[in-house]
Amino acid sequence: MTKRIDVAAAVIRKNGYTLLCSRPKNSSLADFMEFPGGKCEPGETPEQCIVREIREELGIKVIPYDRIHVLEHHYPDKFVRVFFIRCFITSDSPPPAPLDNQEIKWVPSGSIHEENLLPADLPLAKLLAEAHISAKNHSLCNKTAPPGVN
Repeated sequence: MTKRIDVAAAVIRKNGYTLLCSRPKNSSLADFMEFPGGKCEPGETPEQCIVREIREELGIKVIPYDRIHVLEHHYPDKFVRVFFIRCFITSDSPPPAPLDNQEIKWVPSGSIHEENLLPADLPLAKLLAEAHISAKNHSLCNKTAPPGVN
């Protein structure tokens, strides 16, 4: 029987960039980038999990806002259900710092799907990139529209 794991992943965006982390060097799939987060503990909601995981991994305080996507992915050795949660860094939080032997980086939101992401994270990354590009193009169109035209 395949092991099933619930995972919470934070979607943290700021000024047109999205926060991504590398997998810890000593973990499975260590060569991939991911939305930061981790496994839900028994009895823990995805929102509780993401607050704990982000504090442990990045040393920051986040406020989970909403679940923006849920997907299921089959890896060879496990089945994961990923809860993607839009989060905001609190104003009194220190800047993110890699505390779990990983790299962190802010990636332009329109190109996050070009990173070497975990297979379970890639579908959402593509949707977010498309939405970012679409919103940016819509904004540009509105800025160049003649007065009185919506």
